[in-house]
Amino acid sequence: MAQSFFSVENSADLHRLRPLVSQVSYYWHLFGATVDPLLKVLHQPTIDRAIQSLIASQMKDISPEMELLMFSIYFSVVMGMTPEDVFSSFGELKSVLASRYRHGFEQALANADFLRSQELMVVQALIIFLVC
Repeated sequence: MAQSFFSVENSADLHRLRPLVSQVSYYWHLFGATVDPLLKVLHQPTIDRAIQSLIASQMKDISPEMELLMFSIYFSVVMGMTPEDVFSSFGELKSVLASRYRHGFEQALANADFLRSQELMVVQALIIFLVC
């Protein structure tokens, strides 16, 4: 059972680990420019529509699988940047953001019930996280 690997937090607790809604488009843009060209596991137009919908809803209607994918995107973007670029872009230390998004990914992984999930998005998120 997934919960045996990670402590489980509810989605309200995961909310505090997310970037600001106003930053989500920037993370997605950076992912498309830096990570996606090297790691083609997402269909950009499909995920773009889903992310724009999430932004419009202020991230309120996010599924566990999409939450997991988003944390893999945040983490991969931060890991692909220099510490100076992270600080100038987000105003926080790279180590702080990497730790926050790794923790969020682990919690979202448990929430998505990854050991039993048959959702492609879960596999995509795992690949992005593990490669980055």
